[in-house]
Amino acid sequence: MRFSQGDDAPLSFAHHVPEAALTRLGIPLGRTRDDRAVQRAIIGQALVRHDGGGGRISYSRSGEWWKLDRYADIPFGRTRVLGTVDTLTKMGLLEGFRAKRGAHLAEEKADRLQSAFWATESLVQAMRGEAIEHRRPRVPVLLRDENGDPLPLPRTQKVDRIVRTMERRNEAIADICLTVDPAAVAKGLWRFSDHHWWALSDKGEWTCVQSEPYPFMVQMFARRSFDLHGRMYGPWTGLPGVRRSELLLNGLPVCEEEPDWSCLHLDLAYAMCGLRLDGDAYEVPGAEGVSRNQLKGAVNTYINAADPVATARSLMLKRFERDKKGRRKWPLSMTWDGTKAVMARIEERHEGIRHMFGSDMGVRLMRIDCEMAGQVMDACAKASVPCLPVHDSFNVQARHQGFVEGVMGEVLERTRNKLSGSSSTVYPVVRLHCAGAGPGAPGAEPLGASSVEPRDPGVVEVSGPSGEAPAVPPVSTRTLAPALSQDEPRASLAVSIPDPRTPTRALAPAVLAVPWPSLDLSTDPRTSTSEPAPKPTSRAGRTAPSTFSTSPDPRTPSPAVPDRLCPTLRLDMTTCHPAVVAIPDPHPHVIYDVDGTPVRGLPVMLRPMAQDLIAAGHDPYTPPVAPPPKVAPGLPVGIVPRAPWPYTAGIR
Repeated sequence: MRFSQGDDAPLSFAHHVPEAALTRLGIPLGRTRDDRAVQRAIIGQALVRHDGGGGRISYSRSGEWWKLDRYADIPFGRTRVLGTVDTLTKMGLLEGFRAKRGAHLAEEKADRLQSAFWATESLVQAMRGEAIEHRRPRVPVLLRDENGDPLPLPRTQKVDRIVRTMERRNEAIADICLTVDPAAVAKGLWRFSDHHWWALSDKGEWTCVQSEPYPFMVQMFARRSFDLHGRMYGPWTGLPGVRRSELLLNGLPVCEEEPDWSCLHLDLAYAMCGLRLDGDAYEVPGAEGVSRNQLKGAVNTYINAADPVATARSLMLKRFERDKKGRRKWPLSMTWDGTKAVMARIEERHEGIRHMFGSDMGVRLMRIDCEMAGQVMDACAKASVPCLPVHDSFNVQARHQGFVEGVMGEVLERTRNKLSGSSSTVYPVVRLHCAGAGPGAPGAEPLGASSVEPRDPGVVEVSGPSGEAPAVPPVSTRTLAPALSQDEPRASLAVSIPDPRTPTRALAPAVLAVPWPSLDLSTDPRTSTSEPAPKPTSRAGRTAPSTFSTSPDPRTPSPAVPDRLCPTLRLDMTTCHPAVVAIPDPHPHVIYDVDGTPVRGLPVMLRPMAQDLIAAGHDPYTPPVAPPPKVAPGLPVGIVPRAPWPYTAGIR
């Protein structure tokens, strides 16, 4: 018998037969509960695997392999697994073979084998009709090494966040009822067994997936890294694409063509280089004898391959493969040199990302599109839209196709901006400046020197008397206009005030013209300019913070007017007498509001709050005085009833 890699499944703890079935089979029961759990799991997986086509279940007999603790929080162990397999094999309930030492390290991938077992007909007949319990993995995240073997998850905050995110998304899809269209079943395109769904692919082959009572996903990472791969897998992802269009989500039909992103990996690669993909990505000038569909496969293979040689080898093997429509995936007459020439034309077509071809970018790009798929799922969950991801496409109800495509467009744009380090949304920093010196004032430029072109976006028309500055800045309706700023690309806004009383019009930089108070101002920007009275309520009546942004101002300060925030813009309430309170060091984790309410938090959050309370005349560090005890109604003054609890009479 010839075995090859790929037709086996790794040993798992997912399926269990009842413990009473062990007695009916007549096998010696394990001494402990964990021993019996291992027996139940091995028999249960052998039966489920037989129901899915009779494939093998691989395991290792090497002591070095078991020392790595690959089954965390599972009672699997070398002694228990090998003892159970050997016992069931001697009883004729299992068949298997033992691989030679080091067979899993063979040079050819198809020759890499491990020891395996499978159920016999005697076991199947003895357990026919027996219910099998399905247990999902405790953690919906799987980390694999370079050979694809599972690894224990490290206990870090990053892993905890990933696990919590997957648990939340599994909860969001747990209420989805996944069924098959009865019309497709009547056509003979679907079959159902005890534990599997069978779907007929477009190539005429039957594909089976395990049936689940409700959807469940597992996120898989590769090469010992949580930054590689990371795609989400569920039973529906293993179905042929033509059959997924016949599914029903909560009894409603899904889209005939799943919404997906076009040229996603190429688009992401361009964004990582600060570029945008233009035109058809699969139209390659100079590639003769290759159709567009074949070029599409070649471009995607090249961007995901580990090196150019692996790309050429993969394309040459595709000469004997056909797609869904029966077309060859690569021209049969194409030679090795011709394939290399087409790869060179692909690099010329995508010159901006040339260094990414053949650089093993596939697993990294998969990690990005997985995050994008998760964002789409989260948006659908908030909108109560049933959605099941299929890598970079989505299986959704046909009536919600427009909504999902809109969300996908938003997610793609955000991801592009994040990868390229740019943003399509401008958030201007609003700065309010005080009025500078007018024409003719000391230290100001002459009126003629302040004239600029009328179309300058940083200048607005400000009405005022020609030749001299007004003694009192005019007060009128305020208008917003861009102000001159040298701090690029930060945008700024200013306020200008036109005066309708003077007909002469001049051009000057746009600033805020407000009446400047005659009182003396402190040079300390944190000095409070108002003394509000304390309020009996919480923090609703406090003034705005008296600090302003410490970012440098690109404007040249005027010698005529202090360059600081105008105090008339503060929210003054009333006057009070400030309290003299020493701020303790280190700062406590609790302060007391004006009404005596304790406010708890980090010192960095409570310190500015305490400063505002001190400026309002309140000591935030002194606990409030306890209120006098309440007197029960009907009793003389001074007599306070005692609380009836705790009651200890009669308790021994």
